[in-house]
Amino acid sequence: RSGDCNDSDSSVNPGASEVCDVKDNDCDGTTDEGYDNFPNSWPGPDIGSYPGQTSGSVAERLTPPGERDWMAVYAEEQSNWCAGIKCKVTLSNIPAGKDYDLCVCWSSLSGYCDLAAMSCSENAGNANEVVQVELPETGCVWPVGNGSQEKGYCDIQVVGYSGASCSNYQVSWQVWE
Repeated sequence: RSGDCNDSDSSVNPGASEVCDVKDNDCDGTTDEGYDNFPNSWPGPDIGSYPGQTSGSVAERLTPPGERDWMAVYAEEQSNWCAGIKCKVTLSNIPAGKDYDLCVCWSSLSGYCDLAAMSCSENAGNANEVVQVELPETGCVWPVGNGSQEKGYCDIQVVGYSGASCSNYQVSWQVWE
């Protein structure tokens, strides 16, 4: 058929609906589009906000193979406090036979997540990953990115090293001063 990208698979053709199966079902050049809610590059969307929330979690899947998911927890120091802030992130429910890694860093509202300074957990196989980062208080402001301020982001990156999966992984976070 004209435009068919895989004649040997009847479920793959230009008129097919995309399903999460690590195939380009609709022959548009992308795989499993619509099944991943997080971008492949920094910055990611907010999945929580502190001090309104002290913890939370989100389920997501990594598609296609080699995918990276970025997400963030927005954190604002309470106005009457002068303390450091901590962010602990746990990656769990990694699909069997897959190897995912977790990296976390702090960034400012206008700054960036310094990839070289990220704290990472790189356990083998589908073992849970845990990373805790602390942004210490320095004169009642946090040293974030290239400046100091009372707000920032706990940036989270999940990387799939042994391929994608249509099964969800779980990211849980906690933030406290």
